[in-house]
Amino acid sequence: FTLRGLHFQLEPFQQSKYLKVIYGKIINFVLCVDPTRPDYGSVYSFEIDKNHAVMVPRGFANGLLTLEPNTVIQYFVDNNYKPEYERSILYSSVPQIDELVNKYINDPVISDKDAKGIIWEDYQKENPTSC
Repeated sequence: FTLRGLHFQLEPFQQSKYLKVIYGKIINFVLCVDPTRPDYGSVYSFEIDKNHAVMVPRGFANGLLTLEPNTVIQYFVDNNYKPEYERSILYSSVPQIDELVNKYINDPVISDKDAKGIIWEDYQKENPTSC
């Protein structure tokens, strides 16, 4: 029950991500962070097991929760990683994602970096919808 994310990069280094589970099982969740899209703020989730994958388009923050020990995930991205353009939204500040995670575990293993993510409501105030 390790939790990663919700990660994304700002322009001009936004990334599409292709995630493939090599071993184990995850719940992958994505959040639309692009205020120009009609689905801004929407959450989508997918249960992915061995040899299955998901494509996360640009404009979405990506996160996951491992459901089996020793889960291995392979990532492919279509743009360079630039730490200064990376952002992370705190998973528990997005009600739909917090509820989803809590179905499996109340206290997931999470890195300090991810635990210090931006509060979703604060992100929305700084990036109001333009639709």
